[in-house]
Amino acid sequence: MSFSLSPSTGLPPLGQSAALVAPGLWRKFEAACAIRDDPAFAEKAAAFEAAVMKRRRTAFEEYEGIAIIRIQGMLVNGLGCLDPYWGMTGYDGIQAKLAAAVADPEVRGVVLLINSGGGEVSGCADTADAVFRARAAKPIVAILNEEAYSAAYWLAAATQSIAVPRTGGVGSIGAVGLHIDVTEALDKGGLTVSVLRAGARKAETMPYEPLSDAARASWLDWLEAIRKLFVADVARFRGLSVADLMATEARTFPALTGEALSTRLADAVASPIEAWQAFAGRV
Repeated sequence: MSFSLSPSTGLPPLGQSAALVAPGLWRKFEAACAIRDDPAFAEKAAAFEAAVMKRRRTAFEEYEGIAIIRIQGMLVNGLGCLDPYWGMTGYDGIQAKLAAAVADPEVRGVVLLINSGGGEVSGCADTADAVFRARAAKPIVAILNEEAYSAAYWLAAATQSIAVPRTGGVGSIGAVGLHIDVTEALDKGGLTVSVLRAGARKAETMPYEPLSDAARASWLDWLEAIRKLFVADVARFRGLSVADLMATEARTFPALTGEALSTRLADAVASPIEAWQAFAGRV
């Protein structure tokens, strides 16, 4: 599925607010008010209330039959809530919303609305697989509300198409780890930390001692294994060459320079509204 920027009329709630008023329900309410003297008004009002309550029970935002799953900020495993919270989005919430949207017969398509620089590895690959499997059930696309890097790109790549705005970007197909050595700071502060181990390599990356050569080599091997899994998934999701993806060396690719499209890491350069209109006009 590719983006075609043909005009459409409906404008979705693509801003930061998660509050939605379903236009279809509001039109039903106006119609009911117009005929409030009708003997069937009570029945119509009850039906309207039932429809509103159904929307309240829905795990995801929805606009005219299209589910919106917001992915923003740091991505973490097991946030414990459905929606982005305090600058984080949980893989558990994404998967719960996705499953609900796929199972809902009234949903005709799914949009991942993404603005994230990435996050934790834990939970990301399984969530990307869930997105990829969902493609068999419903059309699903990624609309970037600026960027999808690293773990966020892992998720975006699993959709059928990716639209990135002019000032946005994609990529960073790799992994990174940080080790902070605080031994010198502790010495200056007059503190000594004694690390007691049962197992020579237990907790070998703690900041209270220099990183050993063995620990560094093991960590780098693990990071490279993650990178290869990431690359293999993107190649599988988007039909790209593993060699070409490895050659990116985890670079980021901006839309403004044309590299987001020339590397085939994105499918269209479009604002979120333009991308929405193209998708809504097609599903």
